[in-house]
Amino acid sequence: MRIHELIRSQSLSAKKGYGRHPRLWLDVQQHENLFQAYFKDVWKSKRAIKVAADAALSVVPSLASTQKAVDSSQGDAKFAKEVLERLAGHFALYDFAASVGKLPNAQPFISINMGGEGQMSRILNTNLTPVSHPLLPNKAAPGQLSFKEIQQALHLLGLLPAKKFYLLGTPIGHSMSPTLHNTAFKLLGLPHNYELLETKDVGEEIKVAISEPDFGGASVTIPFKLDVIPLLDRLMDAAEKIGAVSTIIPETVTNADGGSGKVLVGDNTDWLGLEPALPKGFRLLISNDSKGPWAWLSERVDEEEGGGVDKTLKVVDDLEGLARETGETLNIIVSTVPASATTTASSPSPSPSNNSTAVAAGVTLPKSLFDYRDGPAVVVDMAYKPEETPLLRLAKESGSSNWVWVPGVEVSLEQGYVQFELWTGRKCPKEQLGTTVLTRYRAQA
Repeated sequence: MRIHELIRSQSLSAKKGYGRHPRLWLDVQQHENLFQAYFKDVWKSKRAIKVAADAALSVVPSLASTQKAVDSSQGDAKFAKEVLERLAGHFALYDFAASVGKLPNAQPFISINMGGEGQMSRILNTNLTPVSHPLLPNKAAPGQLSFKEIQQALHLLGLLPAKKFYLLGTPIGHSMSPTLHNTAFKLLGLPHNYELLETKDVGEEIKVAISEPDFGGASVTIPFKLDVIPLLDRLMDAAEKIGAVSTIIPETVTNADGGSGKVLVGDNTDWLGLEPALPKGFRLLISNDSKGPWAWLSERVDEEEGGGVDKTLKVVDDLEGLARETGETLNIIVSTVPASATTTASSPSPSPSNNSTAVAAGVTLPKSLFDYRDGPAVVVDMAYKPEETPLLRLAKESGSSNWVWVPGVEVSLEQGYVQFELWTGRKCPKEQLGTTVLTRYRAQA
């Protein structure tokens, strides 16, 4: 397909509504006449097309000439490729790109030197760097590096310092969080380390750890989700409304004197672990968590749907309320009761439909909890171990094929993915992480 045909097809797709946000990045030569000719008609469809205007240069241009090009070009991003043989040229291009970013009307600027000698510029470039991948049979261009290689090089240059991450709580020896985060760091070539910091309370050891210059972030679990709040500088909206912190994020801020400092921000990512499992339109029963993340999630879903969610929110303070509140047919059930407080038993009822029950905290849960048959339904047990709790086993034994059961370890994985991205700004390699963590988790069961 010729370039103008490709552009035109993307434009038509956008007009017809194919895809939610159709987007095409094109790398075109700035000096080619077709740039002016074929982009004139489709420029109105900027949602559908992003253009990287490509200029091949023999020398580093002046800022004045670059400003003129920025003002006159129709590209969303500028792509300067320079062929240099001297190492000094890489740093000159790096300084030049930084200066371009400060110009009026500045756009994303991609600046690399070509050839094997240009690897340094690929390492230092900060926008849409062309990369290779170890699984590819060959590189698309001489000097291309993988994402992992670039991260490792940035660390060696001192531009990506190693950070320390922690899990705060007790007991936490069974946690898969170190496996998750350290595996992710290794996969992406990041120099960081995640470790357990188990203490009896939020004391001096935790205060020192989160105050160190190399502190990168922390996961917070029971019983410290409230106790860490006084150590933080501010809370995100979710943490404020839920009233608990599960994630600590250090942020760099500019001080009044122009210098930089660090503030500690508390967030709650627990509710994000459940969000992927929720179908649109639900009736939700939450046990033992009246001010927790699931009540917050219910509120968020309702806001995002414009208040139109078919939702009956029932919050009970303990499991005894479950038996009283099951008059309505539910299609999402979330349990926050520890698995150690849950056992299975036989109901004294002679009815075959109730011959299997789960007894939690002294309360019998009838199989009628899983009577919903009109569409997708989900039961989530937040208990981390075992993977199949008595509640989930009861759901399976109910014979309701429309019910999906979600073990606590999967929810933990989802919120771990979110934490990783909040801390590092990198896309989390979820598929590889899920396989690694679940394999180790099941081996320890």
